[in-house]
Amino acid sequence: MIPIKIETLLEGRKVEQNRIEYKEGFNPSEIVHTICGYANDIAGVDGGYLVIGVKTESGSPVLPPIGVSDELLDDI
Repeated sequence: MIPIKIETLLEGRKVEQNRIEYKEGFNPSEIVHTICGYANDIAGVDGGYLVIGVKTESGSPVLPPIGVSDELLDDI
């Protein structure tokens, strides 16, 4: 696994890349697509980071995170 803390991903404004992905909301098909991509680890980097509830501009996270509504947490 890539050794990065969530604080580094957000506050350091790490840009999306092949192993760091930000999703503004919970769209199951997009989430599953990303997870499958991490599982098919051809490059051998052992997965990646998927952060839900973060808006992006040009691949960089926009702070503060928008989060996910309480009503969706159980479904997620």
